[in-house]
Amino acid sequence: MSPVAKALNILQAEIGVQMGWLLPTLTLLISKLDRIRITSRYCKPLSDALKEGLQLRFRDTLVEPEFIAAAVLIPKFKTSWTSDENIVKLVKFELILSIHGSLSISGLDYIKDHLEEEASNQSSVDGSSTSDDKHASILQA
Repeated sequence: MSPVAKALNILQAEIGVQMGWLLPTLTLLISKLDRIRITSRYCKPLSDALKEGLQLRFRDTLVEPEFIAAAVLIPKFKTSWTSDENIVKLVKFELILSIHGSLSISGLDYIKDHLEEEASNQSSVDGSSTSDDKHASILQA
């Protein structure tokens, strides 16, 4: 049950943990419990109980747009922690509704466009290349 202990250590850390760590940690823990169930003969009931308990306790949290957005916006995770396209679409839809108010562009496109506007505003104000422009050009690539 090492994965459970490691997940608890990650989530209980006092430094360097943000709200965006919750969903990637939970989804990874659930997938590791699935693997333990397959490979272990004696831990199947424990693995099943832990997995069901996690899914029951966090079922609303696993689809909460704020938690999904927090996880997606952490560069370390982005969308690598989930293979469910519905989750990614949900965060795009919620970002559209909460930030932009229309369905014309996706949430991640809105963020990209906003960064491009900031970069063009920065360069037009001072005309020189700054470190912000370098970061914006990296994000555009």
